[in-house]
Amino acid sequence: MGAPDVSAPFCVRLVSGGADFFLLMIGIGAIPGEAQALSGRVGDKLLHTLVYGFIAALLFRAAPGSALSKATIAFGMSSLLGLFDETLQWLLPYRNASLADWCFDSAAALLVVLTLFFLQRRQAGYQQKTCTESKSALR
Repeated sequence: MGAPDVSAPFCVRLVSGGADFFLLMIGIGAIPGEAQALSGRVGDKLLHTLVYGFIAALLFRAAPGSALSKATIAFGMSSLLGLFDETLQWLLPYRNASLADWCFDSAAALLVVLTLFFLQRRQAGYQQKTCTESKSALR
């Protein structure tokens, strides 16, 4: 017995919100000087960690299936989006692409996805145990 299915319209809103967030991030990064200014205020690696952790959480929540399939989809998509972001930075003359940034993107996504995976598995085990205890109490 897994977690209840999330409705399709809710999932569409999550994915749409994540896509809007990603496009806004790309748009801000395309403005000369803006990404460097934001990174200077917050810290480049912390910014990458927060952004891709957030994207991974949205994708995990929206993905269908078991906890493992949700984790695989969320991590894979987050990592690919990070690679796409770094590729765009490589194409812009005033930006610097960095393998380290992509590693932070992927590590943040992995950390969030693993946390959500284990939380969902724990919740499913707790629900199953509670249902079993309830059935035995009825006998």
